[in-house]
Amino acid sequence: MATVPIEAWPTPDLHAEKQRVKQILGAAGPNRQRDLDSLVASRAVAIDELAEASAEVGALRDRKRPLRDRRKPDTELIRATSRAENQADRVDRLDAEIASLEASQHRRRSHLAAHEADAHQLKAIESVLDGRTQKAIARSVTDPPSYITKSLGRRPGRGVSDREWVRTVASVERYRVEHAITDKRTLLGPHPEDNPFDQMDWEMIHNNVTETRQELGIEKPRPSQGLGVELPSLSL
Repeated sequence: MATVPIEAWPTPDLHAEKQRVKQILGAAGPNRQRDLDSLVASRAVAIDELAEASAEVGALRDRKRPLRDRRKPDTELIRATSRAENQADRVDRLDAEIASLEASQHRRRSHLAAHEADAHQLKAIESVLDGRTQKAIARSVTDPPSYITKSLGRRPGRGVSDREWVRTVASVERYRVEHAITDKRTLLGPHPEDNPFDQMDWEMIHNNVTETRQELGIEKPRPSQGLGVELPSLSL
């Protein structure tokens, strides 16, 4: 397929390549820049608090205690020293977390830079798929195929019913393109068995179609059925 323009690739091949490229780019890991910025901001506050705690320790050490208290433990200084040490430990922990996150972000940038061509490829694939989706929607709205009319009837042509019909047709065609459904005999194709995310997509569109059929008066409301069961009218 490398010598064939991407615009000429079959839709299933585009989806397969999209998933392959997304896996490659996904290996870069999530973008943690916001977390890094948050840690840097926290460190700035911690540094100020450490300076205040250290200044308090210095002031307590330099103060003159009453003679009767000099043989007793300086509890104020002990507490202030403990606070300063805890604050110093906090700064050290933040420094370690920042260093680790900076290294992670650097690896991510390096990975993405090495796969810049793949990122461009993904954008091109998504653009082609989006174009095909829009064409499929326009075609089905203008000249509905049999799998649309059997389930949703002809386009009402006006009012709320028309808008609902168009919205549902658009969701069906978007699903068909995104899941490479080419079977003209069924509306959504078979219920996915392996991928739970595909199952959720199928069930959501299936329910939308059922609701639209009821709103259009094609089907009477019925008790809800279990997920994963396609109505016969949608599989004709």
